[in-house]
Amino acid sequence: MFPARFFIGISVITFLVFSLGSSWPQSQLNGQPRLPFTDDGACPFEGCQYGEWTAEARVVARRDPNINSPVVFAIQSGEKITALNGRVITRQFGIVKMLKPVVFDEVETGTVPYTSHKVEIPAGAVLYLLHLEGEGYCLYWYNGATHHQDLYAETVHKGNDDFPWDVISVPRTQWWVNVKNHNGRTGWVLNPRNFRGMDAFGGK
Repeated sequence: MFPARFFIGISVITFLVFSLGSSWPQSQLNGQPRLPFTDDGACPFEGCQYGEWTAEARVVARRDPNINSPVVFAIQSGEKITALNGRVITRQFGIVKMLKPVVFDEVETGTVPYTSHKVEIPAGAVLYLLHLEGEGYCLYWYNGATHHQDLYAETVHKGNDDFPWDVISVPRTQWWVNVKNHNGRTGWVLNPRNFRGMDAFGGK
């Protein structure tokens, strides 16, 4: 015969296990990335560059990278500013589902000369799209880590023999750029589009 306090102890442990399990972040239970996901330093299109930009329309800069943050100054059309850096915040990831096994040859960024490694992904695996990077490339989450690959996931579509994965949904993101004006004031601009100098290839 076990003492009553033994059963009380078991009951407490069981309660704690189930309580912690149900409140544990869902992202850790099923392999999804935590949201919002922030990619500091990201410049999310081919040729994207920070540096001296010239505004082509009036734009407001906010105190913090948050749409509810107060406006600290306005950038007028024709005004030159310095884009210091940026970040892409993923509010909702997109989903890609693999139709057959694939081995990606992933280039490791930041290495000179460039090196690469293999990423093996089985049929049925789910990739979580974080944001687009230009020219078909995406930053995605798989197996607890971020990866870069040309998934061509700009739109929802079915896969084929050449690209054997279904793009079930696309990510919802915000691109914030930290800028400095001629008075030395700094602020954050959301999804900048109307600037010259942001595209190293001359598009903008």
